[in-house]
Amino acid sequence: MLAQEDQVPAFREATAAGRRLHRRWVERTFAPWLRGRPASRGRTLPPLVAITDVYLWKLLRRDQRLSRPATERVLLELVHLVTGVS
Repeated sequence: MLAQEDQVPAFREATAAGRRLHRRWVERTFAPWLRGRPASRGRTLPPLVAITDVYLWKLLRRDQRLSRPATERVLLELVHLVTGVS
């Protein structure tokens, strides 16, 4: 669907809805790290959306052939880098 979203209106609507849903999930899930940081929210939210995208999981697990625990560690390390939480 992603490859054809520019050509198929139904795909474009579905992928746009998925992106909105994912962004809202990130906003809720990472709310404690986004609250009280309005200036940095614009720098923190976009990378969190990217880090938690299923495509990054696919790149690490399938393309890079990392184990599940290794993939989880990489994702957690990225989240910690972005949020400043260790």
